[in-house]
Amino acid sequence: MKHPKRNSILLGMLALIIFTAITVNKTEMQLEPMIYPIEGLGYENDDDYDLPERQRVALYLQDSNSLEQLTISTIEGMEHEPTVGNWLTKKDSEARIAKPSFDRQLYIIYRGQTVFSTDELIYDYIRFNTICTGPDKSQKLLFSMVRGGSANGDIQDMLFIYTNPITNAFQHKVIERRYLPSVCDMEGAQANEAEQKQLLRDINAIHEKLRPSIGDTYPDDYVTSKQTLPVRLFSTSQVESILTEFKQYIPIEINDDVIANDDEMEEEYIEYHEPEFIVEDIAENEEWRIVEVLYLQLHASWGVLLAENKNTGQWTSFFTNSEGDSKRHLYFNDEVELINGELIGNYTIYGDQQLAISLDGFTVRKYTMQAE
Repeated sequence: MKHPKRNSILLGMLALIIFTAITVNKTEMQLEPMIYPIEGLGYENDDDYDLPERQRVALYLQDSNSLEQLTISTIEGMEHEPTVGNWLTKKDSEARIAKPSFDRQLYIIYRGQTVFSTDELIYDYIRFNTICTGPDKSQKLLFSMVRGGSANGDIQDMLFIYTNPITNAFQHKVIERRYLPSVCDMEGAQANEAEQKQLLRDINAIHEKLRPSIGDTYPDDYVTSKQTLPVRLFSTSQVESILTEFKQYIPIEINDDVIANDDEMEEEYIEYHEPEFIVEDIAENEEWRIVEVLYLQLHASWGVLLAENKNTGQWTSFFTNSEGDSKRHLYFNDEVELINGELIGNYTIYGDQQLAISLDGFTVRKYTMQAE
């Protein structure tokens, strides 16, 4: 015997299940942001780099139920809108629009209005990278930016473009790449920056404990003046304590091959600010040992030379430098030689005159090699 009421209930439940599945599937489709291929105005082939370009992006500017569309364009104005002009798609669907020169800028267009431009940013190269999703599920545009010249190399700053959650106004923030715990972690950058700057202050405090003078040492200035080099005296226990403090900052080496990294941007980034810590014997004989202590980091390097008198156990700091060059390493010439109680070296990166520093009195003279 049939039960119409029961069948009606079953059919209703089945319809509800189907409706729910369709709704969930539709919602999941809506949650997917989209980066469209680059389009060129008047393209004939993919080598036409000087023609106007645009790249459309669909993302959630707020934590909402609808995608918003932005256009990243190399031209400003209504003539770049989708309904105007002969926009042709580039073949490379993974390409990202970029500003590769001084005479080209990028503009963010939203609802027919320019909401951001790169006109005021002093970068030679700006490239759109990806869409970032924040902790509140709202999304941002992420760009990498590079300044030209040998002093800057490929050091990146990252540009985030997003909307204010209260006013809905567009905002942007520039963050040094090294301060981002991961490439999209704009929120974690501030704490990381504070931590790294405090670390540098702590390391520079060690330099202050070791260095013989506030200013850098130029031994050739003391050849003419006949004055002794600035020095600072230490006991063995004092030196060991300071060097132990310095060595605690040396990072533990980790085999990168065994670390899974899901961040697609990480492999493209070279950490130019990664520091090096060096404590090394560079010369030694029966009476003296010379040790260099170096901290090497872009724009923050320093180095000190220490001499240990093996007969008395006294240590002397007699040479310091704190001017790191643009290629990260210090102008610190450590190619020295101990000869008869004197330390022979050039001491300057471009020096062609060898100098002799007396380790007994720390006076300086020009060194002339004696003929055998």
